[in-house]
Amino acid sequence: MNYFNLGIAVGVFAPSLLVLLFRNRLSKDKQDCYDERQLIVRGKGYQYAFFTTMGLLMLYAAFADQLEKYLDAGIIPLAILLLSGLILMGYCLFHDAFWGLSSKKNKKIAVTVWAMFSVLNIMHIVDNSSPDKMWIAGRLSSRFMVPLLLSIFFAIALILMLLKNRMKNDEE
Repeated sequence: MNYFNLGIAVGVFAPSLLVLLFRNRLSKDKQDCYDERQLIVRGKGYQYAFFTTMGLLMLYAAFADQLEKYLDAGIIPLAILLLSGLILMGYCLFHDAFWGLSSKKNKKIAVTVWAMFSVLNIMHIVDNSSPDKMWIAGRLSSRFMVPLLLSIFFAIALILMLLKNRMKNDEE
């Protein structure tokens, strides 16, 4: 099977999967319910993530010329968004507002999916670790850096989930 056919297959499969997920997510009987405290905590987490994003983007704007000598242009904003996502996830997770009240089975599925995403991105890093793919015109390429950032993001998210699960088991 060549890459063109594989791309066609993924192009047909991915949107149908997204439609299925959104249809299931939007049905009222399968929605997660959050109590008032969880909603307030999630709002506070969004606030922290937003202000982190704004602060880091202002810092990036000040040093963009120096950084873009060594990195592709889109890598730093992606890293900022991923860091803000980790801040939101960590804040909500450790204040018991990450999971809804009715989502007990989703925790194991989420840990498995995060671990799988981290491993798949690490495999992509190994594939692109040759110097001709890592460095393009004297700068680190996004072909190498994006999977690296994503694998770090998924690994930290997985560690946060496992740490929270461990803390909860120690409390019980």
